[in-house]
Amino acid sequence: MNYFKTLRTLFLIALASWIPLSSQNSVENFASNFTLSYESGEEESLYTYLDEGKKIVLFCFDRRDPQAWTYLQNGVLSTIENDYTEHYKVLYVEFVAQTDPDITYSFGNLEMAYNTLTINIAETTVLNEAYQIQSSPSLYLICPDRLYYRMPLPEIADELLMVGSECFLPVLAHDLTLINTATDNGYCSHYVPQIILQNLGTEIAGEVIVYLDVNNYQRDTVHIAGPIHPFQSHDLIFPYLPDDSLASTLHYTLERLDGHIDEQSVNDTAIHYTERRIAGDSLLLILHTDFWPTETSWEISNGDGLFIAGSDSLLCNVLDTVTIYLENTGCYLFTISDTYGDGLVSGSVLSGTHICTGTDNIASGAISLYGAQGNILFNNPHYGYGTEIEFWGGPDDITSLEADLPGSSLSLWPIPCADFLYLSGEEKEITYFIFDINGHFFEKGRFTSQKKINTQNWPAGFYLLTLQNERGIFTKKVLKAY
Repeated sequence: MNYFKTLRTLFLIALASWIPLSSQNSVENFASNFTLSYESGEEESLYTYLDEGKKIVLFCFDRRDPQAWTYLQNGVLSTIENDYTEHYKVLYVEFVAQTDPDITYSFGNLEMAYNTLTINIAETTVLNEAYQIQSSPSLYLICPDRLYYRMPLPEIADELLMVGSECFLPVLAHDLTLINTATDNGYCSHYVPQIILQNLGTEIAGEVIVYLDVNNYQRDTVHIAGPIHPFQSHDLIFPYLPDDSLASTLHYTLERLDGHIDEQSVNDTAIHYTERRIAGDSLLLILHTDFWPTETSWEISNGDGLFIAGSDSLLCNVLDTVTIYLENTGCYLFTISDTYGDGLVSGSVLSGTHICTGTDNIASGAISLYGAQGNILFNNPHYGYGTEIEFWGGPDDITSLEADLPGSSLSLWPIPCADFLYLSGEEKEITYFIFDINGHFFEKGRFTSQKKINTQNWPAGFYLLTLQNERGIFTKKVLKAY
């Protein structure tokens, strides 16, 4: 039974490759819900207005920023708020909740007394991680289907309204979808699969069950009794995966139990790949500070919280290479934080605004963390007020994936591949599906008599190769070399 369900999953994924459907692929810009806490004492969910089908304009700012203050006075947001209340809701959020609203700040001839603002301001630090806010002010448009888009600050209201007109509107009565929002496929221990079920139809949906297949074997299900209103979404959290495998391919499939046929079945399935993040017995940290080194600190600790290495006394604009040896087997935690929230700055900076002496207008901050085999564990993403990365350190005590496919005489080589990927084995009828590492459909075909796939035009990186033959369906991770 699992064989036929998995075969159906592959068929739907392949079909989705030529049907334009943004929610079928994994997305990084699915709006997270959180509680807004206003200075007036009110609290409400971000999804309150999205559930009503409204579009949210999210203005995130630091009230010490004169550019934010100036933009609040130009009337674009107030026009949206006052003239388009039926379709839009403007939310003002101070993403660094530490400003006293009674204080008046002075910037040259500009004075900012925040208690004179007539808007209702919320405070939250959740936004920084959820939306990767890197500067103040930042403007986001969140559509009712929960997808959000960062926008440049519009000079007139019509610019914002034009983007808002592109928001998805449901055209089918019955359309449920599974959305893969995974942005990190690495874990250390007890990886917990998560995915989102959303109603993109115009009618209320009832009972639904979602299946999770791990490496082509049914592992768990999540049951939702309903009702699920239009645009509403549910976070599906499955029990964690066991640690006896370095890598897993996760297939999600939904089935309606409310008596309705889903009118767009191509988005009833999703795929995700995950693997254990292995460091080995040593780490190499390469840290190039910018002109604000005192804002940055890093630390490595073991699973018991014991400090292994770290620094909060960084020097100005220097390259520092640190080798850290990991003696214990188990999970480790790398934490890096920036008190200002902008991470390491790369590029030009304004003369006179930094704390370091020396050449102005150049700031080349960068950070990389490598495992013992040269694999990248962390490579200069925006870490703001704090980012944590888990990895497995010390000797690896779990078995690596074998080159031979389980339950079959098929074998793939070479891995990594350059121009061709070859298949050895006696099977003659073999169909293959290629996905990128995030589960996006890439290519489909059948092996020729030579049993090889031309990979010359593939971009370098990791891929998932799923093979279907008379023995079953198998998935293997392959690497295309540079």
